[in-house]
Amino acid sequence: EGNPNAFSYMNEPGSTFKTVTVMVAIDDGLITPADSFHVGNGLYQYNGKWVRDHYWRQGRDRGYLTVKEGIEVSSNVVMSKIVLKAYGDDPAKFVKGIDRIGLRKKLTWDVPLNGIEGTSSIRFPDDKVNYWSKTTLPWMSFGYESKV
Repeated sequence: EGNPNAFSYMNEPGSTFKTVTVMVAIDDGLITPADSFHVGNGLYQYNGKWVRDHYWRQGRDRGYLTVKEGIEVSSNVVMSKIVLKAYGDDPAKFVKGIDRIGLRKKLTWDVPLNGIEGTSSIRFPDDKVNYWSKTTLPWMSFGYESKV
């Protein structure tokens, strides 16, 4: 009766999307797991907004983290810096990479969904419906501003 919640509600994927960011950038040949990014104390300001890692209040300087370490500690700063370095001049290339791995395809299930389509809501830079801001790309990298 009704629609199963797991299939009928889209949510921001959060940190689970970090693996998508890394997969796309590696697949495009733009990073390697050994590349490193400065994270400092876990705070990074981009376009007037703060990207924060979960440990930022501790105030300790972590210096540089590799892409591999960024995944291990779930670093928003590393993910932001990956996409800005790799796709800052061409954010559409990042979204096309997401398309390439199938996340924007219509999903089909063997479950009756009463008209609910299994599609995601991932922005595209020239989308006329969903506004693409200057912070969309880095926020997408760690699972915000998209729904799956």
